[in-house]
Amino acid sequence: MVSKGTVLFLLFCHGATVSGWLFFSPSEPDPFENDMTKFELYTRLNDDTFSTGTGQAVGKNLKAVTNSNFNASLPTKIFIHGWFGGGWNWYIRDMRRQMLIHEDCNFIEVDWSEESVNINYAEAKLSAQQVGKNTAEFIIWLHDNFGLDYSLVHIIGHSLGGQAAGAAGKYLQNPPIGRISGLDPAQPGFNLTDPSDTLGPEDADFVDVIHTTFVAIKPMGHVDFYPNGGSLGVPALTWIHSHLQAVYIYTESINGHCQFTSYVCESYSKLTNGGCETYCPTARSCNQMGYHASPSGALGSLQLQIREAKPYC
Repeated sequence: MVSKGTVLFLLFCHGATVSGWLFFSPSEPDPFENDMTKFELYTRLNDDTFSTGTGQAVGKNLKAVTNSNFNASLPTKIFIHGWFGGGWNWYIRDMRRQMLIHEDCNFIEVDWSEESVNINYAEAKLSAQQVGKNTAEFIIWLHDNFGLDYSLVHIIGHSLGGQAAGAAGKYLQNPPIGRISGLDPAQPGFNLTDPSDTLGPEDADFVDVIHTTFVAIKPMGHVDFYPNGGSLGVPALTWIHSHLQAVYIYTESINGHCQFTSYVCESYSKLTNGGCETYCPTARSCNQMGYHASPSGALGSLQLQIREAKPYC
């Protein structure tokens, strides 16, 4: 049995530091230094798009956004990290690189590490919900001031960040944003029977979810993917890595050679025992787990078998 102390220690060692200072190091003073929720923009025009450097600090400031490389005519991807995460996490950099290789877009990294690095999970949960509200307000501000099209907004959130994405979607209903991807979104402490308290299909035109640990079991999207039954390398000390595998898989799906074809099936055991069809005669027979998931594919809870190490297929 893993103690709470061990879990918190591992979470901290995974990539946390007690402040967000590693996230922003702009050449000019950051006008958003004291904001709880920080937004950093990367585009194909940024000098450091494919390096380990920082992007452009943006927020509700006309001068900052006007002087940045933000282009409202492009799709806007927003990534929100989870508990004990921060903008320094290498997996955010990897996803950003793959996303900008795949398509010309605005990739905005949300850093709320000043609140996420908190041993008190209940407090971090409340902060995540505020981050969602702050993110929604920023999206509305971009729409009002730069003509951002809500349908081109895609929020990707991991763990508590997945719930923050849902909170953002709840504030953006007239019209809703285009898509939310929840990557093993946190469920402890959330009322899963109350749509106002948890990520759900009503939060965007299309909500897709990847489940990789016991942290996230209940379906929450239009389509929910359960690779290997939603249990990768669990239990013991590997669950933190498994929790992050949802992010790794999603990144791999953008430009990788794995299609992650997923099937309508009652359970993973039934799938692996030959009890379900594993071919796709129609578009609604299957779907692709990850970035290329589609609202025109199979919906509901889908199963698939993957390898537990890159490239996962």
